[in-house]
Amino acid sequence: MPSHHALVDEATVHLGSLFVGDNGFFARSVDSPRVDEMLPSVDVPVPSLTGEGLHELSADTPVGTLDVGIKVAQWIGTDHPTVVYHHGNDERPFSSSRFTPNTFRDILVGHADQFEANIIGLRAPFHGGTTRDYAREMGDLSHFVAMLATSVATVDGIIDQLEVSGPVVVSGVSLGGWVTNLHRTYEGTADVYVPMLAGATLGKLFTRSAYRRLLGRAGRKRPQTVEQTLDFGDDYRDGDSGKLSPLLARHDRYIEYDLQRHCYDESELAVIDRGHITAMLDPTPLRDHLLDVVDLLSVPPSVDIRGPADAPVIVFVHGAGISRKLWLPQTAVLADTYRTVAPDLPGHGDRRDEPFVFDEAVETVESLLDDVESECVVLVGQSLGGYVATEVAARRPKSVSGLVLSGSSADYRGRLGLRTTLSSSLFRLGARIPGVEERFERTMAKRLQSLPLSDAIVDEILDTGLSLDAWGASGLALVGRDFPARLSTFNGPICLLNGERDRINRPAAIERCSELSTATPVVVRDAGHTVQNRTSRMKFL
Repeated sequence: MPSHHALVDEATVHLGSLFVGDNGFFARSVDSPRVDEMLPSVDVPVPSLTGEGLHELSADTPVGTLDVGIKVAQWIGTDHPTVVYHHGNDERPFSSSRFTPNTFRDILVGHADQFEANIIGLRAPFHGGTTRDYAREMGDLSHFVAMLATSVATVDGIIDQLEVSGPVVVSGVSLGGWVTNLHRTYEGTADVYVPMLAGATLGKLFTRSAYRRLLGRAGRKRPQTVEQTLDFGDDYRDGDSGKLSPLLARHDRYIEYDLQRHCYDESELAVIDRGHITAMLDPTPLRDHLLDVVDLLSVPPSVDIRGPADAPVIVFVHGAGISRKLWLPQTAVLADTYRTVAPDLPGHGDRRDEPFVFDEAVETVESLLDDVESECVVLVGQSLGGYVATEVAARRPKSVSGLVLSGSSADYRGRLGLRTTLSSSLFRLGARIPGVEERFERTMAKRLQSLPLSDAIVDEILDTGLSLDAWGASGLALVGRDFPARLSTFNGPICLLNGERDRINRPAAIERCSELSTATPVVVRDAGHTVQNRTSRMKFL
């Protein structure tokens, strides 16, 4: 039985068909070039965009002069992300009326304080008058194509005129989603694309979905022409411009999920349990999706964030000499349920040009806690990362719900401290001898390749970099610190995870657990110091 979301779509398009009768989309003519064929003939004089304001423009197109509007609704600076948004079908994006359909208002302008971004809206041709005026113009397929081509050209002109250092996001809903995908296909100058309720088989929207009720006489007579003119799936799949974060509605009877999803990689596609109309009437999930994308753009490249924004948070802290990519197997599995955050510590990964300083490593994780909205935050640390997590929990006990410390139970005072000082000093010395660092990297690469990790994950770990010097600096930073005392100040649950063959940390974990009623030891059979590489899903979480 169809969901109520689907029934709302069906009822809405039925009422629309009664309104337009035989004068629906492409009632008069389906003779038109494709969007990519018309684009070179479209000229939109986009001005310099350096502050808030409304710009009314006239575009030269093969079907005549068309009016276009650009509104800079929020401008907070050139170093911030910029969202270029295109509205949906038959909307009035710059109208102040509460009763006018307006996703630009409902998604962005009305919630601008949530977006740390410049916000620019675009009004497409034929969207400044009445619905009857719009329906009349859509009687010719060439006018519809000219509208799309003009919108694509306007988006490209906006990007060209922006003098910003921050990333540019192109997004839109329904009609705006199609424009977003067309721009990615034929221009590709934005950094990120967020098409919502749209795909790449636009012609089939009019010929095969419930929306076909709105197809006019000429379109019904020549449906193949409509599809050949408007579908751009093959071109879309050949493109790879910009990061893509699409969203579809599972019960959408117009932009049908089962038809449109095939143009996207399943791993990058967000799906909501709505129909087309119910998603537009309450666009909160659409806004949250776009907001999530924009928020991630504010995250430095040395931090990987995955998973639902409102889910419990797991912060993964890597060990010495490696990077945040150590946690790829875990974040790939857990991101379906949790918000996973994995930073590089100073001296490691994308921050390898910085010196390693323990307090700065702690501050790196603390700064992430400041940006977390969840009330449940678990810190997971491996080796060095476990000691960093311990110090963070000691400093910020109210911000941390629990600790999982892997290979991080030892006390680096006394004899172990002396041994670590000697070995770590030799590591740092070796890093300065020609050829030693390269030999270290080759050895680590072989070790990683022997583990149950995919080639893609091993390549990502190696590409982000390994550092013998950072390994040595990290070891020296641990010596002399009273981590057992710091751990004892945290009253939340603690899991001390160690491999069966870890001769230093496994017995130390037993000692810690005898001292702390909140600590639980977990031993992984046939594993050494790098326990996390033996399992991708940490079931004890």
